Amino acid sequence: MGFREQWAELGTGVKVIIGLVLLVGLIPLLVILAAIVASFVLGFGSGGEAAAAPQASWGYEYNETNESSGKLTIIHEGGDSIEVSKLTVEVGSDTVDWDADSERISVGDSTTVEAGPDEVVRVVWRSGGEETIIGEWDGQGY
Repeated sequence: MGFREQWAELGTGVKVIIGLVLLVGLIPLLVILAAIVASFVLGFGSGGEAAAAPQASWGYEYNETNESSGKLTIIHEGGDSIEVSKLTVEVGSDTVDWDADSERISVGDSTTVEAGPDEVVRVVWRSGGEETIIGEWDGQGY
């Protein structure tokens, strides 16, 4: 007796139970498969996440040389150590590399840039095409 004959001999109740078991077993499998495919299509599973920006606190010491300019020392006061190659300082519209003797800066390291008292100075971290402002001085309260 073949499969068709055996299936035909089964009662309606048994066929419904077999159908439900197959349905309950296949739906989660299909949902998981769809989620995996969607994650790759949307780019979530494409091999690595963007690195999170480092967390750091900064101190700023401004020494005015004349009414329109001065020297701003930016001091890493706490938090993560940071790769120098990923760190820049923006003074107004100019970008300046962080001046350091090592490949990473950590607590106590500093750099000095020329800036006017009204300029906004930002410490910017760049990685993988993304950039994050991790520190900012706006000249207030110097």
